[in-house]
Amino acid sequence: MPELPEVETVCLALSKILNNSRVNNVEIFRRDLRWNLKENLETSLKEKILKKPYRRGKYILIPTSKEHLLLIHLGMSGTIKIISGKYNLSKHDHVKINIETKENKYFSIVYNDPRRFGYVDFFHKDKIKNHFLLKNLGVEPLENDFTIHYLQKKIYNKSKCVKNFLMDQSIIAGIGNIYANEILHRANINPLRTVDKL
Repeated sequence: MPELPEVETVCLALSKILNNSRVNNVEIFRRDLRWNLKENLETSLKEKILKKPYRRGKYILIPTSKEHLLLIHLGMSGTIKIISGKYNLSKHDHVKINIETKENKYFSIVYNDPRRFGYVDFFHKDKIKNHFLLKNLGVEPLENDFTIHYLQKKIYNKSKCVKNFLMDQSIIAGIGNIYANEILHRANINPLRTVDKL
């Protein structure tokens, strides 16, 4: 599953083409992903100006000039392809967003997801705090809010094993199975040890 570093890498790649790019059209080839895509997604996105993307947990968020957000969740097996020129659809391509950059170059952003555990959504930025995928996310591990005091408060009186604690998205956003294992290996901590014993 793509975790924080992979999602951040996708954001950086998208940043090279998206800032002030216009959506020419959107093609949806399959709507029944983990949750059904909105019926008006194509028309809502068309002609919008996309701004620099950023990451929240494992989610890609792309603001528009009209105060909306395009959310992309890669799920278990999702990938983003950035295509210039003609493109023949591949198996498991579900969404294709065709854009024109401010330099008048044309690209397609293709969302491919064999297992279909991902999602694409478009909503007004005022709804970000209550969005069902974002509202319960914990702190970002690379931001200033992630402190020893924050961890002590979250650990207090808990008997959860440390690996599950690290992977709990409501505590720390973005860490999944692979990086939880890496963190605990580097720290020489048994993944089954409970946080109250740290």
